[in-house]
Order: sequence, then structure tokens, then C-alpha cells
Amino acid sequence: MSPTARLLTGDVRLLFVTRFVRLFAYGALSVVLVLHLVAIGIDEAAVGVLLTATLMGDTIVSLLLSTQADRVGRRRVLIAGAVLMAMAGVVFASTHRWWLLLLAGIVGIVSPSGHEVGPFLAIEQAALAQLVAADRRTAVFAWYALTGSLATALGSLAGGLMAQMRLGSLLVPADALTAVDRFSAAAGAGLGAQQRLYCGRSPPAPLGPKAADKGHNLERRHRPKRTEVAT
Repeated sequence: MSPTARLLTGDVRLLFVTRFVRLFAYGALSVVLVLHLVAIGIDEAAVGVLLTATLMGDTIVSLLLSTQADRVGRRRVLIAGAVLMAMAGVVFASTHRWWLLLLAGIVGIVSPSGHEVGPFLAIEQAALAQLVAADRRTAVFAWYALTGSLATALGSLAGGLMAQMRLGSLLVPADALTAVDRFSAAAGAGLGAQQRLYCGRSPPAPLGPKAADKGHNLERRHRPKRTEVAT
């Protein structure tokens, strides 16, 4: 096992799993979201307004939750984000009313583009920086970024295949595409369950040998010199 793989234990491993699940759902939804909205009878102009409002709402919700994470608790904010994601998925899968979809898009967490939205990224990166030794952070963050990109790509493929398989049945297009919305809601609920396990299982990582030496040298360099007073 590589040194980087040995670091993926406890909370670090959980953060990787939640990132994969989340971006897999984002990727799956991004492929069919516009098709679903058109299939349920929403015109193109209203779809554009809905997607714009959704992105603006995601920005505001992300800012509000992320900036309060250290005050109210990171785990609570992550769970709140997962609940908002699941709520939005349920609404998009269960109603054709534009104003309800608009409200869910603004208040909930939906990713029309498949990219990262919500408070998750900032909190997870802060947690990784705390949990991983300084001389291993670059490698861990590289794998963290790769995990997200791979999950988005696989989610997009899965979303397209899921919708195509459902369209091949006797379902109408709206019902076929709704299956992906339901999957997104289930993924949000799963994230909430996983993030209840986060925090407190892994102590902050100690400094690695190189980082410890640098810290010791820095401390010695800036240590004030003692001066003797002549008597």
C-alpha cells in the first residue's frame, strides 16, 4: 500500500466517499435536468430563469453555510447541505409546478452544470488540511480532486444510460427522466447519513518529519535572544 493510500483512513476516507457520491449525483443530474424540465412542459425561457435562479441560490446558500461552519460545527453544516440537496431532488422529482421548482432550486442545492456547489468543498478542504500531515497534503489533495472529476464523469455516463434505458420502456419521457431526480434525492439522503459519522473519529494528523524539522528550525530562528544585564 502506498503512503498516500495509508492516509485514507477514518474521516479522510469518509470525506473521499462523500465527495464521490455527491459529484456522481451532480454529474447524473446535469445530463438530464434541462430535458426533464422541458419534458414536464416548462418553456425554454422559464427554464433559463429557473437555472439562473438555481445558480444564484446555490451561491448564496454556499456562502451562508460555509462562513458559519466553524461556529456551529462542520458536521452540522455538512448534514444541512445534504438535507437541502435531498429536498431539492424530491421536489424536482415530484412536482411540475414551476414556482415550486424555482423555490427548491433557490433554497435547495442543485448543480445544473455537474460542478461542485454548496458548502461541501470549502469545509472538506479545511478538514483535509487539518487531518493530513503537511508533507502529504499535496498528494492527498491531488487524489481528492481526481476523485471528484472521476465521479462527475461516471455520474454523467450513468445518468445518460439510466434515462436512455427508461426511455426505451413504455414510460413517457418525463417519467423516464424523473428516475435521475429520484437518484439525486437518494444520494443527498445517503450523504446526510454518511456525514453523521464525520468528525471526532480521526485526531488531527501530526506533522511529518520534514514539516516538523522546518517548524523546529523556524521556531529556533525566531526565538528571542537572551541578553544579560551587567551588574
